[in-house]
Amino acid sequence: MSIRRINGLVCLCLISLCGVAMAADVVIIAGQSNAGGKALFSDLATRQVDMLTCPSNVRLYEWDIPISYANRAAFGVEVPIIHKWAAVNPAGGGQELIVIKCWKGGTNIWQWLPHPDPTRNYPRMIAAIRSALAGITVRRISFVWVQGEDDTWMEKSLAKKYLSDLMLLIGSIRSDIGFSSMPVAVVVLSHPFRSTAPWLYLVTQAQIDISSLLPNVASVSSLGCSKYSDQIHYNARGIIALGKRIYSYIK
Repeated sequence: MSIRRINGLVCLCLISLCGVAMAADVVIIAGQSNAGGKALFSDLATRQVDMLTCPSNVRLYEWDIPISYANRAAFGVEVPIIHKWAAVNPAGGGQELIVIKCWKGGTNIWQWLPHPDPTRNYPRMIAAIRSALAGITVRRISFVWVQGEDDTWMEKSLAKKYLSDLMLLIGSIRSDIGFSSMPVAVVVLSHPFRSTAPWLYLVTQAQIDISSLLPNVASVSSLGCSKYSDQIHYNARGIIALGKRIYSYIK
């Protein structure tokens, strides 16, 4: 993979393929189950039926596999992000959006850090991004991090490392994508304190502090975004509200 800047844009292309297909905006969404999404399409309100159809100028991937709304029962923040973007970038206007979702439920942040084993989450994510963007000129690219629940109940020593691990993750992906100032949106946990999550305060404080420690990083509050009875996973109304908040930072 080689990286070139053309007129201020970041061009990612295979060394053997120096041509550029078209300009695209790119959103990478990563983390655990809320990054994948548990909201049901069947729960969308009547006024939101437009979200049932993916715009023709949007490509959606789960890891390196192309997916569509049609073969999914549930969705995540990608749907409100896609439709907010499409409202100002209609099909036929020459602009494309590529959304890449890399997620795995029940994972801790240290399971997303750089690792030499290509089967681990981070190397798989980088490989998926490079595959999706081969030959594409990137107009804008952003990274959305939706994770942290599992870190609230592991060992305290690990939770205390959440901030440094998050800094490492963001620095690494910016370097490997070749865009050192890539905007990053970090969703701040908001589930209520439970005895089974004693280190919630450490994780949420890290998710807040990161925005003052690294440039172009926003801490996105999830307060008020409704959830299912487990108080962890967002329902349709909550995921749409959260996705709109995220979009306001990465647009």
